[in-house]
Amino acid sequence: MDTARMEMNRFSADSGIYKLKVIEGTSASLFEKLFSKLFPAKNLNYTQYFIQLRESRPVYYIIAAIPLFTISAFCIIGGLVGGFLAPVILTDMGVTFS
Repeated sequence: MDTARMEMNRFSADSGIYKLKVIEGTSASLFEKLFSKLFPAKNLNYTQYFIQLRESRPVYYIIAAIPLFTISAFCIIGGLVGGFLAPVILTDMGVTFS
């Protein structure tokens, strides 16, 4: 795999021109600092990496997506079951197939 993406920080800001400074180790949690001491990183070529700022989606998109995925799964399963049981149900209702 040649590429990967990692979310480092989230923040909110108004539109404008900003100067972004990334200072090594300032936002690391206690676990991350301990982990980096136990397993030291190899020297990296920072010219192969870049920082990209992206506009994130609102949280309610995720909250709305969970029940919609659940409903769609029930619809797919219901459609499959209904398709297999349709001849039995229609025969019990008196519909004959020729």
